[in-house]
Amino acid sequence: MRFPLYGAAVALGFAAATISVTNAAVISICGREDAGVCTAFPGSGILSQFSVGPIAVGDFTLTLASGTTQPTLPPPGLLFSDNIVVGGPASAGHTLDVFITASGLTNPLGVLNFISGLTENTIVGGWTETLSTFVSATNALFGGTPLSSATFNAPGAVVLNTNANTGAGPYSVTAQYHLVSTGAGAANATANILAAPVPGPIAGAGLPGLIAACGALIAFARRRRSRYMPA
Repeated sequence: MRFPLYGAAVALGFAAATISVTNAAVISICGREDAGVCTAFPGSGILSQFSVGPIAVGDFTLTLASGTTQPTLPPPGLLFSDNIVVGGPASAGHTLDVFITASGLTNPLGVLNFISGLTENTIVGGWTETLSTFVSATNALFGGTPLSSATFNAPGAVVLNTNANTGAGPYSVTAQYHLVSTGAGAANATANILAAPVPGPIAGAGLPGLIAACGALIAFARRRRSRYMPA
């Protein structure tokens, strides 16, 4: 289901009132060219906020890949992630996948409404990029049960939601960035995953404070993006 962006902001804010965060999850990141083996970059699986780059992945340069999860990321967030990639002429005809996983999540649990905010900030050179999100009840890295997906060949944004079961925990959520290159180009995207209990938010839950909580997540994203925008 697609939400208008303003309506999504309100929906995400409602979720903040119903979720408390007591767990410390960790971020892991991997990258691969042409669907090869995806091995976690050094430093993965240690901190709740982690980034890599610049680093070469085949014919691409991963300028920045970063992820933030609980408790550094405030509720209702589970994962905030960035991916900025540059490729020269040699990247033509190749693909790049970057996976960013938040694992070790233990709160909230059960059947949740997972809300995926997928944004293509910049994309040039005729590239296309597919942003996808996943949840894993087995706490797996770099995959799981599909939640939402959107493909971009120009700047844009969507907010999508899907119900899924976390199991007893711990569980993980993953954002996948899949790039298809036609030659020299660049892309800058973000993928955020939030969760609200099902059947939904509690009525009368203090709207101004809830919108402010969602606004804090948006401001956090903008600060991160502004530091690494490709030329």
